Amino acid sequence: MCRVGIAALICATAVVGPLRAQDNVSTRTKTLLAAEWKETGSAGLSGIMRCLTALNEYTAHGAEADPRDALNQLLSGIAQIPKIDVSPLLDIAGKGPAFTGAYNLFNRADDGHKMADFLATATQQAVDSMNDKAKAALFDAAFKNLKDRYGKDPDSLDKRVNKVFDKDPLRALYNLLYDLYPVWQDPKTADDAAAKMETYRTCYLIDKYKLFCLAKTFLQ
Repeated sequence: MCRVGIAALICATAVVGPLRAQDNVSTRTKTLLAAEWKETGSAGLSGIMRCLTALNEYTAHGAEADPRDALNQLLSGIAQIPKIDVSPLLDIAGKGPAFTGAYNLFNRADDGHKMADFLATATQQAVDSMNDKAKAALFDAAFKNLKDRYGKDPDSLDKRVNKVFDKDPLRALYNLLYDLYPVWQDPKTADDAAAKMETYRTCYLIDKYKLFCLAKTFLQ
């Protein structure tokens, strides 16, 4: 039987714009990351690809693990975030050139070894205001995504996700996200991949055990 636990974390909301002064550093950082995950207009150097690359390097083992490059990927993607307004973030770093505040937020998260978790749970879905029906619909959407992606390749889901989760949930999530790797020649495909990745990340935030229980259910 799969365990069910609710992680009571506050995630970023839908708008990247003026942020209230009382918002904490974690919320501000995840607000930026959630927007970077949705930037798909720069092809192979888009925000979504930078986030995927960074999550891989934070969660990989051995030669693939490169936390320094992971941070550099995310810092490089800040300027690509659509409609970003960094002026409310400058109180973190004081006055400085454009994006200084955002850069400092990312550096602080990385120094605190929190960036991998922030990447995994960054979402523009208003999770804290969702009722049970809305959350159930989100997990239903995640299950549909699993069926669409792994319907003809269940062994891949078992090997890359199901068997990895017990030892390394963050790595299992990365594999789920990577397996939605978008086709950049078609912007609609990239945007669709970004939306599905956000569904997985939001489910991971709400209840990572329930998310990966879906994989077990699919494989049975």
